[in-house]
Amino acid sequence: MSTDRVAVIPVPPPGPRRDDILRDAFAVGGQDEYFRCLRRLDEDQRVERQQAAITHRQAVTAQHLEEDRKKLEIVDNVLKLTYRLDAEIARRAGRSRAKRDAEEQKRKEQQQIQAQLDELPDQDDPAQHFPGGELHDLPPVPTAQDQGALPNELQEGAPAHSGHFIETDPDKLAYPYDPKQVNQPVSISLNKE
Repeated sequence: MSTDRVAVIPVPPPGPRRDDILRDAFAVGGQDEYFRCLRRLDEDQRVERQQAAITHRQAVTAQHLEEDRKKLEIVDNVLKLTYRLDAEIARRAGRSRAKRDAEEQKRKEQQQIQAQLDELPDQDDPAQHFPGGELHDLPPVPTAQDQGALPNELQEGAPAHSGHFIETDPDKLAYPYDPKQVNQPVSISLNKE
């Protein structure tokens, strides 16, 4: 509301005083017209106040919506961070579990190797020492008798031997037998020609 004072006065007869008053007046006319103008002014001010209140409510609502959006965004970010932390914790737990399992497996293998080493005789104690394949004076172990070649019935359908065999019967040779002749091995040249 304005702090300026306003007065409603009758307009004096034409002259300089009347010109000064009319120059500064915001409404000029009859009393009915003046009050109609005041009512219209009052109505305009009331509409402006209503419009300002609506605009203010809309701004406050928009501000609240923006704050709510930011809060939801923060909540979403916290949830994403929580999921990532849970995944990292699970990954680390899996790694530590795998590491513990590997260490347990290694420990068991070491215990097993140590148990096998403990079962071996002490090489520093001659009473417990048994030769391990080095030269020593022991009688040879008897071997089984060679049972010989297959019977002729089984050899008839068998495929021929592979490899280079020299035919010792000269009648079966396609050329005369030469004892100096030796079958040459098959060779492949690796040089570029």
